[in-house]
Amino acid sequence: VRLGEPAARVVLEQLRADTGRDRAEAVQLLDVVCTEGEVSSEVINESVRMLLELLQVGEQATRRRILEASLPADPRVEGPLQRKVATELLSHMTEWRLPTTVEMICRTLEKIGVPALRALLDYVRRRCPHEDAEDAFQSLARIAREHGGAVPDELAGEILDFCTSLLDDTRVQSGGFAIALASVCGYCGPGKARFESVLAAMKAKLWKARYTFEVFEALGILAGSDNAEPRYQAELFELFDRILDMKAPEVLGVKRRTPDGTVYEFGAEVLFDTRLV
Repeated sequence: VRLGEPAARVVLEQLRADTGRDRAEAVQLLDVVCTEGEVSSEVINESVRMLLELLQVGEQATRRRILEASLPADPRVEGPLQRKVATELLSHMTEWRLPTTVEMICRTLEKIGVPALRALLDYVRRRCPHEDAEDAFQSLARIAREHGGAVPDELAGEILDFCTSLLDDTRVQSGGFAIALASVCGYCGPGKARFESVLAAMKAKLWKARYTFEVFEALGILAGSDNAEPRYQAELFELFDRILDMKAPEVLGVKRRTPDGTVYEFGAEVLFDTRLV
């Protein structure tokens, strides 16, 4: 790391020459040297291009190291290369369902930020309503909340159109899209004009969809967003207040005796208390 760029160039040469498991260790070393040492933008971009090549031809251990690397999210990576990185990482999401690997892929996408949004939208269009899309929806939502003002209006409009259409799709059983919809509507430019219609569509899903808890989370995002006018905030806060005043069931569980002993079964009211409130 103290050597910086000379070390990075040596590791790059080793990666070009090596095959087999040694490349996985070299990838990890390159990642550390480039992210913690003094390395030029030229070497950063050259290194990222090398990692993308190895994603195509590397063995499993090497590819996993690349998917978990921090280097592809370096802000010095050129725009077109950032978009290519996002597309490549997402193409491996279904191959690697290990929680740590998926988490690192999503973290990299979120660090890339706005340049990753087009790839994320393309991915959820292909994968939804499969649960594989949930992590991508969450990353899309975080990018929108963090960088809403930098999201191109046309792209934000496409995301709004797609996510709104999912509210009427009976195949959809998970609510990550609702959180993405609220984030784009609340923080991106085109969301201001569509705030009222999105709010009404979401409220219509309350208690009816299997992802009601995610809808409530989405409403909370809308309530605190940049695009929320005071009248919408008041409407939402009144809704939340009524929910908090709802009378809880007198019996929160059912007691059953079984050959293995007494069992207590708890239903949706427990989820209500632990998630919705």
